[in-house]
Amino acid sequence: MKMSKKTFATVLTGMALVLSSVAYLNNTTNASMSPEKEFIKQNAINSHITVHKEYAQTANKDVYDKLYKTWEKATEKIISKYEKNFDKKDWELIAGPDIDIRFKNMLSSQEASAYSKVSIQAREAYEKGDFLDCVLLHKDKNKAKIAWEKHDGKIHIAHLEKKGNDWAIVLEENI
Repeated sequence: MKMSKKTFATVLTGMALVLSSVAYLNNTTNASMSPEKEFIKQNAINSHITVHKEYAQTANKDVYDKLYKTWEKATEKIISKYEKNFDKKDWELIAGPDIDIRFKNMLSSQEASAYSKVSIQAREAYEKGDFLDCVLLHKDKNKAKIAWEKHDGKIHIAHLEKKGNDWAIVLEENI
């Protein structure tokens, strides 16, 4: 599914609101902060943290198995194309819906927001009939590949890299 410009703008506005709240609350000194303000500050700082069951535990088993096969297919295509630069044991396969609980929850608000922004950009390539994505996360946590099988059988891959506290798409391709 392609994300509409309105939805994309709404997501970015929400992230900007959270970040501006964090910036405002960080400029308040702890000495003058009431317990209520301290509670609000802590919630703003950790506002990107989500809690839910893993996708494999909530999805229909047949659906999950089919999706997992598409994710394995994506991994195999990456291996065949980038065999010298891609060692499967260095990458963790994560269902797209689980990236928050398996990765983003461990990041600062700023880093999580930067990753979310780039992953939203990468998912703009979704089309009707495409399968759910997975994320291949490198063990150093500075590289990720968002991949999914397209409706035509090709695999879409967005190669992401962390640069400082920011994330960027370095390449998008269909293989």
